[in-house]
Order: sequence, then C-alpha cells, then structure tokens
Amino acid sequence: MEAEDAAQEVFIKAYRNLKKYNRMIPFAAWLYKIAFNHCMDLIRKRKWSRLLPFLQGAERGESQIDQHIEDVYFSEPVYLAMTTLSVEERTLLILRGVEEKTYEEIALIMNKNAASLRKKFERTAAIFRYAYSPQEKGGAKHAETVGLLASVTTAYAAVEYFQLKNEQGEVIYQEKDATEAPNTIIQDPDGTMLAFMQKRAEVEEQIAPGTVAAVYIKEHNPKKSVETIIKPFEFNKLEDMQQEVGGQFEIPQELPGGFAFAAGSVEYEVDRDYDKEELYKLAEATDQDFVQQPLQWTDQLSHITVTYTAGEESIRVAITNIEGVADNTVYYVNQDQRRTEKVVVDQIEALYAEQPMRETVLKDIVWVTEHTGAKLEYRISTQSPKWDVEAARKMMKEFLTSK
Repeated sequence: MEAEDAAQEVFIKAYRNLKKYNRMIPFAAWLYKIAFNHCMDLIRKRKWSRLLPFLQGAERGESQIDQHIEDVYFSEPVYLAMTTLSVEERTLLILRGVEEKTYEEIALIMNKNAASLRKKFERTAAIFRYAYSPQEKGGAKHAETVGLLASVTTAYAAVEYFQLKNEQGEVIYQEKDATEAPNTIIQDPDGTMLAFMQKRAEVEEQIAPGTVAAVYIKEHNPKKSVETIIKPFEFNKLEDMQQEVGGQFEIPQELPGGFAFAAGSVEYEVDRDYDKEELYKLAEATDQDFVQQPLQWTDQLSHITVTYTAGEESIRVAITNIEGVADNTVYYVNQDQRRTEKVVVDQIEALYAEQPMRETVLKDIVWVTEHTGAKLEYRISTQSPKWDVEAARKMMKEFLTSK
C-alpha cells in the first residue's frame, strides 16, 4: 500500500506540473525525476529504506515477469547487498542495471553529469558484487543476477574475434567473448573494504569537476593507501569545450540526423607526483576524515566524451587516448548475441555492432586513428531506433573530416 500511495502521489504531482514540462526532455526521464525526488523526500521523512529498491516493480506488466524479477533481482541476498549502498547508489544501480536507462537519461532523472554517473556506476556495481557474493554462492538466480551486472558493466556483446588493424597489419583493437578474458581472482568481501569504497565515493562527490587530487582517507584504511581522485572538466557549451581542447580536436557542432551538441567532458593524463608522508602529517593535524593534496593535469588528453541530442534521442561519442596500450582488447559478455560487421570509411576500418537489450538495441561504431600525433579510439553509441550502419558511417565521416 505504501508503494501504491507513493506512485499515486507521483502521478498527481506530474499532472499538476504538466505545464512546466519541457518537450526537449524525454517524458519518461521527466516523470522519473519527479518519482525520484518524491521518494527521496519520503525516505528522508519516514525512513522507508525498503521502498526504493522495489519502486520500479509497479511499472512491469506481466505477472510472471514481475515474479521472475522479484525472485532474481529483489531476493533477500540482493536486498541485503543493496543495503550496503546509499539511496543514490541503489537508484543508479536499478536505473542502469535493471531499467537499462542510458547514462544521459539517468543524468536527467538524478540531475547529475552523465560522465560522473558512468564512473560512479562502476564503483557501485563493484560494491554490490562484493556485498552480494557471500549471500548466495550458487544457483541460477545467482548466475543471472551477477550476469546482469557483468553485462552492464562491460556494456556490450560474435564468437569469432573481430579486429581492426593499421597500415602495418598490426592489431590496434579487437573484441573477444568474456570467457576469453584473463582470469581475475576476486577475494571474498571484506567489511573494511566495503566501508572504504563507500567513503571514497562520498569524498569524490565533494570534489569539484576539473579537479585531480591525491586523497588520504583516514577511516577504514588499514594499509594507509592514497587514492588519486579524478573529476573531468564538464561543459554545457561547445565553444567552452573547444577552447579547452584547443586545436587537438575539432568537435562538430552537429552530427547528421539533426543531432546537436548538448554536453561534454574532458580528462587529461595526471602527474601523480605526491608526498604520502606529507598527507599522513596533514591527517594527524586535523579532525577531518580525509585530507587531499592537489595534483596537476598534464597537457596530454586522456578521454573526451560528447553528448548530442535530437528530440528525445541521444548520441554519445567517446574519444580515448590509447597510446602505449599494449593490448587494446574489449571483452563482451555473450558476444554471440552481438551482431558485428566491419565497415570502411575513408580507408579506415571500423566495427559496427548491434547488441539486443531487454527493451531496446544498443548500437555502436568504433575505430582507431593514428595520424593525429596520438593513437585515438573513437566510439559512437546510441539506442536510437533510427540509427543503422549507414547513419554510423556518416557520423564517423563527420569526425574524420572535422580534424
């Protein structure tokens, strides 16, 4: 009844605020934002800590599907693992991992930056996996729950290897199934580690965009480790972002199909020269739970993201400096479900792929350039139903000719 009352109040609020609805924003994102804010108020006022994890259940139609989701994703082990997360982290995990919302949609719902949400989700998923694994060690439910998070964290999914090569015939990018990935041993969850990861996430929220710092967190840190926290520069205007990157990149104002610049972020490599002992001394001299030492960005670009929108649809472009990366391999869960083909634009190879999701299809095109003074990986991704391989070719050409 509590959830039903909350849902009813959300729809009443939405009805009363229809005149304020901005048609440039997806209606679903607008409605989710109202629901998110309303439930946050309820949790603050009445401590309904159990409400949020089950909120989205009311929106699913068929009872068998509802029960399946309840059994797998909202079982007791999952719920117990969820309680290790903050309300915001639980919301992010559900919106991305269960609802399969894009980061751009979640950014609108939670009033956050899409780039920072992507990093926060990776940390949140890691915390969840740490907390979940001792609760239920085997069985189909365990496999499906972890499989869901694995597929979301790695993001996408052809039994064969797909490769891109340069003019010398060297492999500069390849995709493999996750079963081919090197074995990684994850130790059993540790309460101290969980608490430390949560504290690190809280500290990162306090650091402004465009900041990089060496941070020593005093609590739950028996090894006295120092963390490097990086917050990319964020931009809402293309001219500001273009001024930041200078002549290294020419960022298009628009992309074919009527997509216009909406937001972007820029991250540089970091000079990680800091003094641990100085941080320890600072920590001893203060009652604060963490201390930080500012670090310097270098002039070498590390990662750029650009979001373009057209009505309710969005396109995300990620440009990553992979200079010095020895093995540029991406591993996909269930790669056989990923429909991939090789295309060539202006004599440059690219991989176009479509990955079926629960309610949509994730599409992307990836290529690597080496003639700009650095080895750069470009990836354009979207869930737009209108996007296909030809649209991907046109957008790729736009970036190739805009340098």
